[in-house]
Amino acid sequence: MEKPIIAVLGGHHSAGHDQYDCVDHVYCERIVEAGALPILLPAAEDDTGLAQLLRLCSGMLLPGGADVDPRFYHQEPLPQLGALDSALDRYWIAAVRMAKSMGLPMLGICRGTQLTNVALGGSLCQDISLFCEHPLLHTHERIQRYISLSRRNSMFFGSHEGARRGAILYSIAISCKLNGINLFEYISDVIEKTIEWQPNTTLEKYRDLLPDRWKKQ
Repeated sequence: MEKPIIAVLGGHHSAGHDQYDCVDHVYCERIVEAGALPILLPAAEDDTGLAQLLRLCSGMLLPGGADVDPRFYHQEPLPQLGALDSALDRYWIAAVRMAKSMGLPMLGICRGTQLTNVALGGSLCQDISLFCEHPLLHTHERIQRYISLSRRNSMFFGSHEGARRGAILYSIAISCKLNGINLFEYISDVIEKTIEWQPNTTLEKYRDLLPDRWKKQ
């Protein structure tokens, strides 16, 4: 049985004088794990061959990346935006419209979702901090990736209790990351401090060892 082919829209990357069409390898890994074959669609200046390429595919993935150029939804760019790539946006928009006309399933992730919205006539809020008092930062979004990894790895802890203890360690590790703490230094210091503590040590004393309260001595 032949595996389905999933088109992955590529992005631009520069290294010195060299220019690359590429995509984060993790997207390809997930497609392969799901039983399909990823194929990179480089962002060419000429999109006349798009239909021919997409006819080979069973679906299309639009990965994360840079901000979408607001001029594609009739706004002028704000200073808060990062670097823009109008040529890339133009190719992706053409790919979305072509895939839609062919009835090809699409999945957008972060930028991919935003650009799909723009390609189909929608608009965007250029910078959420201008409209929301407490915006969700990308830092918080990226932390969710570790939780997803934990769910998969927990299958190999050997028991429910092992998985529970592993989840505690993941929580500690992420808390250290959010507080700018070196995990190895933190664990070493906590072990050295608690190894001589008595069974009747107060709970509050243990709470002082949590990453948001911890002070290395």
